[in-house]
Amino acid sequence: MALIAALKRRREDGSVSDLPADDAERLNLREQVSRIDRQIEESHKFMAEQQKLLAEQQKLNAEAEKLASEGRTFGRARGLAPWQTATIVLSSMAALVASLLSLARSMGWF
Repeated sequence: MALIAALKRRREDGSVSDLPADDAERLNLREQVSRIDRQIEESHKFMAEQQKLLAEQQKLNAEAEKLASEGRTFGRARGLAPWQTATIVLSSMAALVASLLSLARSMGWF
């Protein structure tokens, strides 16, 4: 019966301790309990923040994977560029030689 009365009193005034608030000689359990309650609330806030950050990290990882796969295709396309460059250089050199030969024939050097 005393336990039920204590629980009702706890619900009414929000306190957890049965000690009077002005009892200076005993441990102030209300203060300790309120400190623990604040720490528990902070822990819950930190856990919620952690869940948000984990969700954001998963989004960023998915985006990074997407960009990495696009980078791999870009890397393959860039891998063809040296062959294209070599073809352009060889074609340009052949055109230059052909034009020099044509110029030399028109000048009568050959």
